[in-house]
Amino acid sequence: MNLPSAALSKGPVARFLDRIWFRRSDDPRFRLFRSLVLTFVASVMSSLILASFVMMVMVETAATERIATLKEVRNFYSDRMGYAAKLSAGNQLWQHVPVPTTFMLEFGASLPVDRGRVSLQSPLPFETRGPRTPNEFAEEAWNEIAKKKAPGFKRLSITSTGTPYLVVARPDVMSSPVCVDCHNNLPESPRRDWKLGDVRGIYITETPLSGSIRLIVAGSVGVGAVNVVLLGCFLGWRRRAELMERMAHEDPLTGLSNRRFFEKALLEQAQRQDDGEVSDVALMVLDIDNFKSVNDTYGHSVGDEVICKIGQILQRGVRNEDLVARIGGEEMVVLLPATPIRDAEMVGKRLVKSIERADVLKQHNHLVTVSAGLACRNAGMEVDALFEAADKALYTSKQTGKNRLTMADGAA
Repeated sequence: MNLPSAALSKGPVARFLDRIWFRRSDDPRFRLFRSLVLTFVASVMSSLILASFVMMVMVETAATERIATLKEVRNFYSDRMGYAAKLSAGNQLWQHVPVPTTFMLEFGASLPVDRGRVSLQSPLPFETRGPRTPNEFAEEAWNEIAKKKAPGFKRLSITSTGTPYLVVARPDVMSSPVCVDCHNNLPESPRRDWKLGDVRGIYITETPLSGSIRLIVAGSVGVGAVNVVLLGCFLGWRRRAELMERMAHEDPLTGLSNRRFFEKALLEQAQRQDDGEVSDVALMVLDIDNFKSVNDTYGHSVGDEVICKIGQILQRGVRNEDLVARIGGEEMVVLLPATPIRDAEMVGKRLVKSIERADVLKQHNHLVTVSAGLACRNAGMEVDALFEAADKALYTSKQTGKNRLTMADGAA
């Protein structure tokens, strides 16, 4: 098989989407399947985006709270016990901090300086125990916080083992006179001009996200599955509702409107005429000639086929705003709103002639024709009187040779 060059230039995924996914199909099962898949994908993606945003906000909020807790503990020891007592306490100080991935780096005037102040076990991003070595993130955070006066800094990173985590940095500010005095008088202090409000370092907290991501993915898939089930239930309910409505208004054999729908439409058109919206309403009643002989000779299945074919001919021969209905047996009607009587007469004669020319039983060498009666409604006329006038005209057609259209008395 020779394929167009444009098709050959596409990849397998593009060809699959063109042939399967984006193809136009009248198969309701395929359309339903496509709708369910699109709903699932859209639900999962939207849930992932929303849940990821909420997760990042919650993680950052929790990290900020952990840093605040560390600040409170550290300031308590500094203010109440002094720096020497805090050093002697050693790791006992940090046992008050509930999260082992929160630590502090102290900085000098411009570049980060490892002061050896913290001894915490933190698997991310540093895999050592003991004083921290400032890394690229710490330097970037210091530049943003100390130099650009940013309130904080964060970054989403991935370790060499593929573990995602969120690193959040917040400033460590000189918040009390005790801190200022202590740092200005320490022999190892990098500067002697500390004052209240100065940023002397940063607090960093690291939060692994693997568990949260797994939970988000599982939850999003669950949301997608629930939405698919709900959409399936809704589409099934709508399909049943449409089927019930169609059964109430549609003839099951021909697919034309049934008698109930025709009577409702006739009343509506009569009301429109009485209100002055339309000037004319014409009604044509048709009956298949010698239909009993068709059933007796060829069987009811052939008779049903004849009815369906004539219904199709009538439907194709009128406007969209006109109504063709089967009101019982081999009897049909054509409602022609906003149609003057002369125009309606031309339409009726054309339909009668079209059915004769169609020769719907040509294979049986049996000519099928119809007889018709046409009546035009005057304002204020009862719909029953209109139908009776058209039906009498139909009877006249039957009595005067069939295969013809007869105008009701007074319609000419």
